[in-house]
Amino acid sequence: MSANHTPFIFFYTHQETENLLINWIKSTIPSAKTSYRRKGWISFKVSLDDYHLIFKKNFFCPLALRWGSGHSPIKNLDQENLQFIVNLAHVQKVEHIHIWGEYSSELLKTIFQDEKYKTFKINEIIPLNEKSLNIYCPMENEFPVGIHTHNGNQSPYTEANPNIELPLEAPSRSYLKMAELDLLHGLKWKEGDTILELGSAPGGISYYLCNKKFHVFSVDPGLPSDILFHFPNYSYLRASTQQLTTENLNIQNDVDWIISDMNLSAPQVLHEIIRAESLLKKPIEGMIMTCKFLKDEDSVKINEISKTIKKWKPSKKISTYFLFSHGKECVLVLD
Repeated sequence: MSANHTPFIFFYTHQETENLLINWIKSTIPSAKTSYRRKGWISFKVSLDDYHLIFKKNFFCPLALRWGSGHSPIKNLDQENLQFIVNLAHVQKVEHIHIWGEYSSELLKTIFQDEKYKTFKINEIIPLNEKSLNIYCPMENEFPVGIHTHNGNQSPYTEANPNIELPLEAPSRSYLKMAELDLLHGLKWKEGDTILELGSAPGGISYYLCNKKFHVFSVDPGLPSDILFHFPNYSYLRASTQQLTTENLNIQNDVDWIISDMNLSAPQVLHEIIRAESLLKKPIEGMIMTCKFLKDEDSVKINEISKTIKKWKPSKKISTYFLFSHGKECVLVLD
């Protein structure tokens, strides 16, 4: 194998979102042709122009945990291939190597015992703007390899997994989404902020927010978990977002943030958020909305949604994340 630069790009995602990712790639990168696909790792051969486009700072894929320069899979762990990994890392000036997958234990054991790898940082958190050599181990004798640069929209953790524990008493797994987003983005909220949460039941996000000492006003036609009513900083309105009025949206404090994890199309969710803000006493400071990919074509609409948000709040910054704890969805942050 050669460590020469090749016009291949790789994307790593959840297996359940592979088809959505492929559809998004083909609609966004015209020259892309699928080259390799194994358990969430997909590589494409692309034109040189599109290859360079991928590595612009503003490129983002709403369906991938990470992406970068792809290389041919390693077929075994002999000394030639182990040396190839070292050579590739040196050529690309990489200090970090991330190794994960069902069959990663043998490779990790080999590398930790090999003197050639003593200078590398194995499965450590990647600092912003630094590179990582990724080795995925989905099969016993097949290890796809790629290099990515950690930007603010990609997770610095091995496999993009921050290993956040779900509290036993958390009402739902949506707790993990908010915890992971807060960890990655460094949300610009402060203790005591008031948050309006739309579509909150059963309350995984509310539970996270209440424990962060925010004042939470949740809205949902479904009932939240009883545990939330133990928090003095929690309030609940049994209604759909379409039923909100200035009368029933009776919040004592000024609302600082609106959060939505509603199972609606992204354009409809944004419409409801903007309408909810119009009922408040003052403009909000920030917004978090989950964009559900209910149909294959929904992922292609993320850029349109971002443009609409920018027109609504031109002075704010928009960030987009595809989280390890996500399913067929991504999240937009406005702050």
